Amino acid sequence: MREVDAAWAAGLFEGEGCITAQRRNGKFMRPLMSLQMTDADIVHRFHVIVGVGNVRVQDHATKKRVWQWQSGAIEDVRHVIRLLAPWLGERRLARAQEYLLAYETAPVRRVSKTHCPHGHEFTSDNTRAYGGARRCITCHRDAHREQRRRYHAERTGDSYARQ
Repeated sequence: MREVDAAWAAGLFEGEGCITAQRRNGKFMRPLMSLQMTDADIVHRFHVIVGVGNVRVQDHATKKRVWQWQSGAIEDVRHVIRLLAPWLGERRLARAQEYLLAYETAPVRRVSKTHCPHGHEFTSDNTRAYGGARRCITCHRDAHREQRRRYHAERTGDSYARQ
């Protein structure tokens, strides 16, 4: 990636982006980054440059379509902040670092548990931390595969995929 592309993405994020904290039950969970515009090509270009996150479209009955790039995975948030940091303004960079620090210092819940509810061991290779909670990567992947299998079955009518 060229430096000018990262600078362009930082400028766009500085003007149109947002860094917030996702909370559950009033407790800090994780930092969340998003960028929202009515120009699909601009949002998709930003997504290609940063290389992480997801783009989705929101249709409003009385308004234009809105495209939104979003990322909440802590590794992705760290990557985007590192990538854009040289060109972000002081206030935006301070906010990003504040949320990352809050995430990293949040107390980890249920540390006494050694296995997920499905029996997979919480190891460094099989565990992701999300704002003080842990998630089993194996279970997450299995759930994603099942979701894709069901989606494929509905779209194609494939009886094998429905089993």
